[in-house]
Amino acid sequence: MVEILIGLKNINVFEVEEDESGTNLKVTVETKNTKAICDKCKTKAKLKDRPVVKLYDLTSFGRQVELTWIKRRFYCPRDYPELLVIPN
Repeated sequence: MVEILIGLKNINVFEVEEDESGTNLKVTVETKNTKAICDKCKTKAKLKDRPVVKLYDLTSFGRQVELTWIKRRFYCPRDYPELLVIPN
């Protein structure tokens, strides 16, 4: 339900909370994709890292939103270790 309200697909919403003033929202999300396949060699990609990206300057229902996005980035362990693989 929250995914629909904030307009993001393929994400899990972990937390939605108001800030101390009660006027702004803090939303923490994570990408749903836990697996990826290398486009070049079709090998199962491995998790490279899970960077945390903070996005500000968003609004929802007239309130400022601080979005914390925990991404998943993958790489090809076989032939292209420098290649980041995008989950489907």
